[in-house]
Amino acid sequence: MPFLLKTRKSILIAGLVPLGLALLYIILGLLARPAAPAADELAVTAYFLNPSASRLEPETRYIRRDTNANMVGELVGIYFAGPLSKSLQKTAPDGLRIVGDGRIYPWDEGSDSSYTFEVEFSPEYENMNDMEELFFRSSFVWTMTSLPFLKDVHIYVNGREILNTDGTPVGVMSRQTVDISPMISPEKTELKQLTLYFPDAGDAGLVKERRTVSVNPELPVERYVIEQIIAGPSGGPPAVPAGTKLRDVNTVEGICYVNLSGEFLKTADNLTVYALVDALTDPANCDVQRVQFLIESEKTDKLVGGLDLSKPFERNASLAAAAGP
Repeated sequence: MPFLLKTRKSILIAGLVPLGLALLYIILGLLARPAAPAADELAVTAYFLNPSASRLEPETRYIRRDTNANMVGELVGIYFAGPLSKSLQKTAPDGLRIVGDGRIYPWDEGSDSSYTFEVEFSPEYENMNDMEELFFRSSFVWTMTSLPFLKDVHIYVNGREILNTDGTPVGVMSRQTVDISPMISPEKTELKQLTLYFPDAGDAGLVKERRTVSVNPELPVERYVIEQIIAGPSGGPPAVPAGTKLRDVNTVEGICYVNLSGEFLKTADNLTVYALVDALTDPANCDVQRVQFLIESEKTDKLVGGLDLSKPFERNASLAAAAGP
């Protein structure tokens, strides 16, 4: 994979890591290594997930001292090859790969030693849920910035910067801005009763269902509300189009940004929309006044059941009241 090294004077092809060479590095990495690197080697740290402890753990590896581009390429190969320890696992989803040329460029015009690694990932990146993405970002950023000349990482998917749920770019990520331990303790759970809304059997309105679920107080309750509606009513058909996935959810100043996969647009109607809106704006569940839908991280002007998804939705009091006490 070639990497472009951008300097103030020119843009040069910095290097190429042939597949055979990358495989050789991986094989060598599986062999027993000395306690300290040889003179022509550099110690780096790759981070992988310990699923039993829900945290990232480091593994020390050794790479050949070479051009910056070749060292980046070798470390990328180590990261995607996975951990040596059987108790750890990769955070990258199956099929994820780097698209095109990674690019290494100076962090600022006055720096000759601090660089940014700009990288684009394949669409499989979007198959991750929130926690999977959080662990992936953390492990990848901390792994790559173990190289002494890399200050931060800038991630793109489908030719665009990855976005926050409010539509703003995530931007460059460094060890100062990405938590090395983005863990959610599985022990921190409590029971919460949620008030859910589903289309009735005749698709004439909404019916209310109360459901007690186990929630983690460190996660937004909005996530549980949406996941329960996606799961469907007790003993009934799905309330949202089959295959719909929750990409992300975040509430900012009373507006809940609900990021759904493209499947939502297939057969959703106005009752599907308000099943989500009325549940999220129910004060018994969340402190939400309006709901803004995003499809694959972007606003859409698609009409669903005659409703314009590009605008935030308020609670439909008549539908909610008709659903019963």
